[in-house]
Amino acid sequence: MMSDVVVQEPAAHLPGKKIERDTFHHGDLRRALLASAWEVIEERGAASTSLREVARRNGVAASSALHHFGDKTSLLAAVAEEGFRQLTMRAAAAGESVTDKKEHLRRFFLAYVQFALDHPGIFKLMHSTLITPHSRYPTLLDTSVNTFKKTKEVMQAYLEPFGPIDKVGSDVWAFWAAADGISSLLITFPEGERPTRVPEDELILNLLDVVLLGLAEKCRQRAAATS
Repeated sequence: MMSDVVVQEPAAHLPGKKIERDTFHHGDLRRALLASAWEVIEERGAASTSLREVARRNGVAASSALHHFGDKTSLLAAVAEEGFRQLTMRAAAAGESVTDKKEHLRRFFLAYVQFALDHPGIFKLMHSTLITPHSRYPTLLDTSVNTFKKTKEVMQAYLEPFGPIDKVGSDVWAFWAAADGISSLLITFPEGERPTRVPEDELILNLLDVVLLGLAEKCRQRAAATS
């Protein structure tokens, strides 16, 4: 689906990339463990992921994984951090070549949802209570906040002609909630199990149109109130 907005993740960050065993002494073991953890989470879910299995896939003892991450929750937080990083890069890149601001926002939204559908296990982890509060993991918090900031940047570019967006971020939260909500529903109810036969793209874009109409009207009201 949505082939016009699919953007490949940069190779430098691509989970699952094979790393030769003889590169471990150069400091690549942590990256290899992260890649394996990503794979296990995609296969089994975060709750069923273990440090022992992640270490086994790299031919090392579980103590090696403990050395790099300390415990399972810290490993999950590191994978979630990579998930937010890739999600942001992918969504931002989807509209880079587009000059029309609404089309840019549309592609951003579609790429966001497509990431969730491509990596459902990772997406669920990123929003899981297993790693909350994010403040326990400063780099995870920074990366998730960066996703919020990038979303706000793309939204603001589109909404500015209608009026100012909400300074405290509730407009961005509305957009983010829509993206996360439709992503979660599409993951929970795969094609063939949904209570509608409306095509996936149409479901996503209908929701986006409703959200943007509402946000544009709120911006107009703010502009009128301050004029």
